[in-house]
Amino acid sequence: MMKIYLAPLQEYTEYSYRNAIHKHLNYFDKYFIPYISYPKGDKLKNRQKRDIEIVNNQFDHIVPQILAANKEEVEYLLPFLEEYNEVNINFGCPYPMVTKRGRGCGIYQDLEKAKEVIETTLNNFKGKVSVKLRSGLKSHDSWVKMIELLNQYNLEEIIIHPRTASQLYKGEPEYSYLSDLIDLSTNPVVYNGDIMTIADYNHLIEQYPNLSGVMLGRGALTDIYLAQKIKEKRTTESLTTLIEIHNEVFEEVRKQTEIERQVIQKMERFWDYFSHHFENERKVYKNFKKSKNQLDYNTALSFAKRQGIKKRES
Repeated sequence: MMKIYLAPLQEYTEYSYRNAIHKHLNYFDKYFIPYISYPKGDKLKNRQKRDIEIVNNQFDHIVPQILAANKEEVEYLLPFLEEYNEVNINFGCPYPMVTKRGRGCGIYQDLEKAKEVIETTLNNFKGKVSVKLRSGLKSHDSWVKMIELLNQYNLEEIIIHPRTASQLYKGEPEYSYLSDLIDLSTNPVVYNGDIMTIADYNHLIEQYPNLSGVMLGRGALTDIYLAQKIKEKRTTESLTTLIEIHNEVFEEVRKQTEIERQVIQKMERFWDYFSHHFENERKVYKNFKKSKNQLDYNTALSFAKRQGIKKRES
């Protein structure tokens, strides 16, 4: 059975969301925590620290992720993750504010630094180590030297998103080299990128049956039942389940701040994808986006419930 993972998406797949999805729809083999990175000050941001605290991650198969440019940054970050069984190294973040500091895809500019990050992690972390990457910073040809480097180590797996950093999330993934990458890699290969439907998944595994697994990102947020559809070839979509997931995320968010407007703003991001589960999705999202207080929010939620679940094509 192909393994199915939930991707780490900053500000979307935080612990409140992961816990609710796991409780109601436990179809992911691993849940990846959005990365923590070396802070500007002396401590991690409260949001990052809260998201990796083991008390907020009480089920198995949760994998934290680090974003680091060198040995010192790795050594700072790993002590926060001692209670986990696996850590993922992010060599794939494409954003310029990250890459210009030599982190994420920026590590492609100095593979000696990539080697330093990998070896420091392996030497200082007691559990499994995996790596998430893109095909390169600006060129799709960059993956070859990176895979040759990763082949020097016994990794849990590598997760490849076949875009360059310069593409961000635009354009089409580049599949032309994927078979060669799978063949060259001595570590298991997991695919990530633009799997939005069961048809996308089926097409991928038909073309690349030697993949070890698939990581779902935006596709899983847009359709929280996608992992179930992949694994069981069916779905048990329920308005009640959708609302229960929302309620649990909302309550966790409300525990984080007493400022009503901050709660509403954070839940607006939640509805950015969650609205796709409802008929009249644009109006559903627009109502939440316009909400300025709890009364507005409750009205928007009532409207969403009345719309019911959207009928989807494969």
